[in-house]
Amino acid sequence: MRREWLLPVLLGLAATALTGTIVLELRAKSPDSVRVSSLPAPAPPPIPPHPQTAGASPAASWSAAILARPLFAPSRRPPAGPAAPGIALASLPRITGTMVTPAGRSVIFAVPGGKPVVVGEGGHLGPYTIRRIAAGLVTVDGPGGTRTLGPAFDPNPHAPAATLTPAPPGFAGIPGLPPQPRPAFGQVPR
Repeated sequence: MRREWLLPVLLGLAATALTGTIVLELRAKSPDSVRVSSLPAPAPPPIPPHPQTAGASPAASWSAAILARPLFAPSRRPPAGPAAPGIALASLPRITGTMVTPAGRSVIFAVPGGKPVVVGEGGHLGPYTIRRIAAGLVTVDGPGGTRTLGPAFDPNPHAPAATLTPAPPGFAGIPGLPPQPRPAFGQVPR
């Protein structure tokens, strides 16, 4: 006698039982049968008033502090003056680039031993005044008179030409290929 019909019958009975359980659970959880607690919700702890604005709401004190110091106000920027204070310039630094955009015109100077300095038209770099900035040309007034300059490459680059160094001891490389030399730290392979 074959019992192949037993498994489908048992699965059908289990599915019917589970469906009946779901229906009974849904009917039992009707909104009428749910009981709501009659206890009052606890009150949040009181916020102590700010010492400067006693009696005012916290939002009022916060907005007063924000309005007293707006984020994008000109007073939140360093005072206008030389573009790079503390730089003693014997001569005009090398120009590394110019930026001409709808938002304004700027020139980038490479200050020896320091970070690059960006100066806009009418700005100052030591004793020099930037009069006019065009794409690739800058007109500067200084102790030697008015000069028109352009960007220039660094005549003494810091990095020597790329050299290859042997791989460190114990470096096997890719299996099946002979060991390859690797570039020195900070160098780009050719």
